[in-house]
Amino acid sequence: MNFQPRYHNDPAGYYKPCQGTTAYEDLSIDGTIKTPTPPVGSRIAKIFFRGANVRVTFHGVNPSSTVGVPFYDGYEEWFTLGELQAMRMTREGATNGEAHIIYYN
Repeated sequence: MNFQPRYHNDPAGYYKPCQGTTAYEDLSIDGTIKTPTPPVGSRIAKIFFRGANVRVTFHGVNPSSTVGVPFYDGYEEWFTLGELQAMRMTREGATNGEAHIIYYN
């Protein structure tokens, strides 16, 4: 199989989806700190943020409603394994958000 990119900004062209029950993860982002759980062998993931705004940090400090990078409802982004392992998420406002994660190896 040849995994060439469909275009230069498409990481899915280089990677294939992980298999099994841990290849996909849904996180309900509420007022507590949430972290993704990448499966063994994964190297990258795409996260779809839905429902409400989410705050994310990657440097060991917990996010809050005002601390962290805001990811708005409807945003989608690719993250490396290192980013996923350091990632911490919480909701920005009073409404819970969701993070739908697809892992690739």
